[in-house]
Amino acid sequence: MIIDASGVRPASDALEVGKQVAAGRFFWLEISGGDPSARQAFLAEAELNAADAEWALRFSQAGRMHIGGGGLRAVTWIADRAGNITELHLIGRNKCIITLWGGDPAALDDIRRQFAGRLAGFENNLYEAAGILLQLLLGTLSSAFEAIDMKLAASGLLSASGPARPIPPRWRNA
Repeated sequence: MIIDASGVRPASDALEVGKQVAAGRFFWLEISGGDPSARQAFLAEAELNAADAEWALRFSQAGRMHIGGGGLRAVTWIADRAGNITELHLIGRNKCIITLWGGDPAALDDIRRQFAGRLAGFENNLYEAAGILLQLLLGTLSSAFEAIDMKLAASGLLSASGPARPIPPRWRNA
């Protein structure tokens, strides 16, 4: 998927990504699923260097974030509506943020729309754009944590004081 200030659209093939890069407008390239050669083609068209592409395609990494060298890399996790946790890689370079993960693309439908709607306000700042996107992505974990807390409370394993960190109301019953 290609997400930019004009909206959300499928990237039917890697050449669509190349057109977006050539246009010079900031965008988020979301890659979910697909075989490794197709993922590699999308990354090449996004002009990702070999080291970043190799890093992005290697899963089962420890969670971390690195900022420097003109961009950022992050390994984190997101949750779908059923509470399934999936590893996600994020790379921010120049006029593009790229995410790679293996979950159900429908899980991010709302996040894609929210990000596209906000992008016009910060499309000239990679770090602000990445911050907004990470905030939206990590918000998916709140529902999963709440479900775990409810199971613990039902079994009597959660302390009387409740969860260690209260779940914000906006994420309840999503």
